[in-house]
Amino acid sequence: MHRPMLLPMMLAVLLPAAAGAADCRSSTPAQVARAAAGHTQSVVSIVIRTADGRPAYGAGIVWDEGGHVVTNDHVAAAGDGYLVEFSDGSSRSARLVARAPGRDLAVLKVFGTMPEPAPRAPSPALRSGDPVIAIGNPFGRGLSMTGGVVSGFDREIITGPATRLSGMLQTTVALSPGSSGGPLFDCGGLVVGINTAVSRASANGQAMGFAIPIERAAETVASLLDGPTLAADTVPAPPESPARPGLGLYVAANDRGVLTVQSVVPNSPAAHAGARAGDAITHANGRPVHTPADLLALVHEGGIGSVALLRVMRGGKPVQVPVPVAPWMVVEQTRY
Repeated sequence: MHRPMLLPMMLAVLLPAAAGAADCRSSTPAQVARAAAGHTQSVVSIVIRTADGRPAYGAGIVWDEGGHVVTNDHVAAAGDGYLVEFSDGSSRSARLVARAPGRDLAVLKVFGTMPEPAPRAPSPALRSGDPVIAIGNPFGRGLSMTGGVVSGFDREIITGPATRLSGMLQTTVALSPGSSGGPLFDCGGLVVGINTAVSRASANGQAMGFAIPIERAAETVASLLDGPTLAADTVPAPPESPARPGLGLYVAANDRGVLTVQSVVPNSPAAHAGARAGDAITHANGRPVHTPADLLALVHEGGIGSVALLRVMRGGKPVQVPVPVAPWMVVEQTRY
């Protein structure tokens, strides 16, 4: 079974090997929580001094024994002063040493002895349905855990006018403000992502969490820390581009090349056009489609404002579903 792919929709170095997928599938939420709890010393709360004097909150990951803490850039950009709080109750001031705004990552520097970093694992070892645990600092009330499962891969989200993030992990973890920058753990207690954003609308009415895969973060952090001087924007932001076109469908292809609608985003163009979960998409604009990439290419080809004419099989009968192509909407970042 191929990994489900979310077509752009309307919505507000390497590392130890990960635990095997079979092991994760058999893990209970309590077992996953215990595995993550064994590495809470590597998670920090961040208190940010803002321009108006009110604190903002986020989370971060102890990256190495050299005092580096990795968090989201939108956390660091909230102010100009940083207090890092460790799981043992101690706290130290930190300074911002490097930023990659276009990748929503930043590096803080803390002086003194650091806790041991948590082991990391590449996200490709994950499978849909694998249990995960997010640790963050919701509403600035201290570190806490929230569980869920992996629900998607290679997502692209827009979190601001100039910030478009691709290749994101999607989970069912209910992230709260203050969760940004915290780690996403797999069932073996290995960090597989950095929690970054949440969408409050989904096909089943629940929030969806998004995390930067840890191998992508590691590549960016390595670039930021490479060289004698650590300067802001060492890794340039990608060039801005128009909002991406989308339909509002979750689709997945099976091993026989049948592209099936997994779910339809409420109030999306696809929902208004009458698309249904279970529809098997055979053609788009008269051309056969077998994979999410096939459909996505045709949608992008037409662009925003066009109509994607989908031919689907429903109950053994062909049905035409004309879906207007619309731009993405912004998902929320989870800094508080």
